[in-house]
Formats: sequence, C-alpha cells, structure tokens
Amino acid sequence: MVKFTFKKLFHRKKYLINPKFQLTLIGYITLLLVVVIGILWGANTYFFNFFWGIGKNAHLSQNHVYFQFLKDEHILMNRIFLYVSFSVALLMGTFGFFISHKIAGPIYKFCEHIKNYKKTGKFIEVKFRKGDFFHELADAYNTQVYDVKKVSVRSRKNTS
Repeated sequence: MVKFTFKKLFHRKKYLINPKFQLTLIGYITLLLVVVIGILWGANTYFFNFFWGIGKNAHLSQNHVYFQFLKDEHILMNRIFLYVSFSVALLMGTFGFFISHKIAGPIYKFCEHIKNYKKTGKFIEVKFRKGDFFHELADAYNTQVYDVKKVSVRSRKNTS
C-alpha cells in the first residue's frame, strides 16, 4: 500500500522561484479575469434592467408577478455569478501559479548552471523536470556542452 503524506504531495522547496515574473503573470491573469467578470456582470445587469423597462413600458403594476419573477431571477443570477466568479478566480490563480512555476523553474535552473560554470569552469548537462517548459533550451545547451567537451579533448590530445 502506498502511503501519501502532505509533505510528499507538496515537496517543492521554493514556491516562488522568480517572484517578479510569477507575480506579474498572475497579476495579468487576475486583471484579465476582472475585466471579463466585469463585462459579464455589466451585461447581466443591463439585461435585467432592460426587461424591467419592458414591464414598466407595458404599464404593469409594481407588484405584478412579472416584476417579482425578474427580482427573484436577478437575485438567483447574482448568486450564481458570484459563485462561478469566485471558482473561476481560484482556478485561474492556481493555474497561473503552476504555469508560471513551469516557466520560471527551467530558467532558474539554466541560470544556476551558467553560474556554476563561472565558478568551477566545468560544463555540466542541464536536465529539466518532465512537465517543465523549454526542454529545447536544455537540449541545445547540452549539445553545446558535448561539442565544447569534444573540442577540449581534441585540443588536449594535440598539445600532448
């Protein structure tokens, strides 16, 4: 039987690898979400006001069943809108966080490899996690590492 613990499920040491990038991306997602939610809320309000005006133009009394129906439906739609908006905001925030992590992680790791080369003078291959973006960057860098090592071995043989 496999035993899962909270620590195993959430094993990352650093959640914000590049806070400036990740928070900016999440900020853009949030801004876009607020604009879309605002437009939908405005459209919802407009249509209920439009139908309210139709009832007034038809000279219906204020306590007519039509107005009660509109009022009840408007309350229901506002509740649904609130729940859906909150749920979508939570999902988009979570999605933005994980996507930003899959972008920032490889870039951070690549920069660390370059810093390591500056300190040690040794080329080491770069490997990204399975779900990360930019695997082609790691492949290109690793090809270059292989070529540099090959040239280095040849030059050592020629000088000996």
